[in-house]
Amino acid sequence: MENENTIQPLDALMTKLGLTNADLVRASTEQLSFKMVQKGRNGRCLSLHVQEKILNALLKAKPDLKIRRRELFHYPMDESVVEKISEAISLFEKKEIKYPSFVDLLVEAGINYYTVKVASNEITLYGSAGEAHVLNAPAINQATPGIVSYEVNLRQRKIVYKGQAESYREDIPPVGSKPEIIEVKPVEAPAKKKPTARKKKPGIVRKTRKARLTARKLFFRKRKNTGPNTGPRPKGTR
Repeated sequence: MENENTIQPLDALMTKLGLTNADLVRASTEQLSFKMVQKGRNGRCLSLHVQEKILNALLKAKPDLKIRRRELFHYPMDESVVEKISEAISLFEKKEIKYPSFVDLLVEAGINYYTVKVASNEITLYGSAGEAHVLNAPAINQATPGIVSYEVNLRQRKIVYKGQAESYREDIPPVGSKPEIIEVKPVEAPAKKKPTARKKKPGIVRKTRKARLTARKLFFRKRKNTGPNTGPRPKGTR
C-alpha cells in the first residue's frame, strides 16, 4: 500500500499555496509533527487519524480553503478491490444489472464515493482509508446537458450534479424498487337526493262561521224530528 514515488494531492496543494511543513505544524492544535506531514506529502500511507490532523491544520492555516480529506490523499487500492470494480462496471455496461445493483456491488467492495469529470470521462473511486482508483471510461450516469461533473455518495445513495449554470441532486433508489404511481381521481360530489313530498298529518278541518251555523241548524232539526214527541200534533195544541 506504500508508494513513495507517488506525489500526493496534499503536496501539490501545499506547493501551490506556498505552505511549508512547519506552517502546518504551527497551525495544528493536535500535536501534528513535521514527520507526519512529510510522510503525507511523499505518499506514505497514513492512518485516518493522522490524515484528519493534517486536514484540520491545513484548514486553520487557510480558513477560506474548501477541501475534503479524500481530496488530499490518494493511495493505491488493493488489486482485489480493483477487480471487483471492473466486474461491476462490466456487468452494468452489458446491461446485466441495473444501476442500484451496481451501487450495491461498489459498496460491498469497500467504495464510499466516486466522482466523474464529464468532459474527460475521468472516474475516481474512493475507499474508506484514502484509497483512490482512477480510470477513464464512459460516464456511468447519464447527466443532463450542461453538467460538468458529478459526485456519487454510495453510502447515502445520493448524486450531486454540478454544472456551469445550475446544480441538482438525485436519490438512488434501492434495488428492485419501482416508482410509485399515484393515480389522481377527481372527487365526485355526492348525489343530491330528490325532495320527498311531505305527507299531511290528519288534523282538524277548520270550518267557516257560515258552515258552522248551517251544521248547527241541521243538528237541532234532526234532533227535533227524532225526539220522543215527534209526530203530528193534536188540534188545539200549540
